[in-house]
Amino acid sequence: MHCLFIDIASHDGFIALLSEEGVVGSIEINTRIRDHELIPLVEDMINKAGWNYKDLTNIACVIGPGGFTSLRVAVSFANTLMDQLGIDGAGVHLSDLYLERSKGQKVERSDVVWLHATKRDSIFVKGSEWTEPTMVKLEDFKEKVPQGSKWMGELLDEQIEYLSSKDLIKAELKSIEEVLPELILKQKFESKPLEPWYGRNG
Repeated sequence: MHCLFIDIASHDGFIALLSEEGVVGSIEINTRIRDHELIPLVEDMINKAGWNYKDLTNIACVIGPGGFTSLRVAVSFANTLMDQLGIDGAGVHLSDLYLERSKGQKVERSDVVWLHATKRDSIFVKGSEWTEPTMVKLEDFKEKVPQGSKWMGELLDEQIEYLSSKDLIKAELKSIEEVLPELILKQKFESKPLEPWYGRNG
């Protein structure tokens, strides 16, 4: 396996190369990446690993949620490589990446939730009564989430302040590099193009 992993949609952006031995190269991304910046970053990492594009056997890409442009850039790049190299890809939902990073905590448990800011008055939620990533109004979430629940994800400071009366506890997370090899092995790689997940159709 020679896999390229791309996540430029989340706050803890991460691009990595993985083999059967684990992560062989990685870059942390803490700023927004435009299309003309992504390719040189990936090429530099591939060169440092002693690989070239033809060595890649598959691609895994975080497909959402995240900024419109970031998701478009990442998914378009992944699809282009899949097409040009004739390799398979897998779309990774950000909630699944966070689940993998949580220390043995199951998102299905009623006291653990994944949260992601989408608008000032709305968030994406998975966990508790929300079994799939769902966009809900912040006030509705505050009313329904159990007191003292653990949470993981990315919220705005004002959203965290708004929810402070619920005494939510931020879950402890492993590093992305630590959990990435296992997460990649769980993916179902296919030849069909990846699609961004914006989660705002409803």
